Amino acid sequence: MAGGAARKIAGTWGRRNPAQAAMGMAAIQRYVAEFPAHSGVPAASFDLAGWAAEIGRHAEAIDSFDEFLASEPHADASEETVEEHARLSMQALFRKGALLHSQGRFEESIGVLEDYVRTYPNGPDWAAAQASIVNSEHRSAEVLRETGEHEAARVSFLAFLATHPLEARAAAAYEVLGQLFAEEARELKEGNGDAGEVDALFAEALAQWRRVAAKYPGREESSLALYRIAHVLEVDLDHLEDAVAAYREVLHGSYHARARAKLLEMTVEAMGVRSPRVWRSDEDARVVAQLRNVKQVNVKVHRLDLEAYFLKHLTHQSISD
Repeated sequence: MAGGAARKIAGTWGRRNPAQAAMGMAAIQRYVAEFPAHSGVPAASFDLAGWAAEIGRHAEAIDSFDEFLASEPHADASEETVEEHARLSMQALFRKGALLHSQGRFEESIGVLEDYVRTYPNGPDWAAAQASIVNSEHRSAEVLRETGEHEAARVSFLAFLATHPLEARAAAAYEVLGQLFAEEARELKEGNGDAGEVDALFAEALAQWRRVAAKYPGREESSLALYRIAHVLEVDLDHLEDAVAAYREVLHGSYHARARAKLLEMTVEAMGVRSPRVWRSDEDARVVAQLRNVKQVNVKVHRLDLEAYFLKHLTHQSISD
């Protein structure tokens, strides 16, 4: 009875309030130390980690799961208690892996969950463990990309695709691979890097997006991939004729309308004139003609007395009219 009473004392403390949870955890530790053979010890030891996780003490929770997994039932424990310890050990291994994933410790999480999958092929969380392994592999690649580690991210995404070629995120992963090559190419270009290396990186980006377009026709990922191909050809490589042809290939998905707008912009005749800066009155002004799809321009220069124009119209605008 004393053991049962000691176990119930811990339950009188609130689990979500950090201060009360700490008191409850201390009560559990006293109970386990004083009544190691009691039938409630496995569940109480397991609860220590759960309480720590609930109040955000994740590192402590992981350590508590490790202690529980390393423990053995008391020599005087009943058969029922031994079975309870084994059942909770299975849960502890899975929850430790989930906690490691939530902390961004992806490699450790994968190792723990692979151990769960091997050890408990009929475990209730076997499918969830498999899914979490895949999520950790994918998320680790995303984190590398977010931190600007292009090469490491590419290696990680390629490993993900090699292991899970039919995974739902495979199309998006191929598309991201193209972005990684393009992002690195742009950074190298801005830093006046080797032109050959820049071109090679852009070529790899285009190859990845073409793979998406060929492998996933009609899907949103291929719509985006085809649009990215055209954008790189137009903006980054200045291959305008190829870009026009590429925009014409975007025939589906949400990027179809953007591609149509780009085609109109690139194929319609357009002309404009701009001044690169404000000129002083004692300088010879120069302007830049901006042309698109215009083969020949005839230029006529007319002298304008801006002061007289302003006095007549009370504005400097609409001079071209």
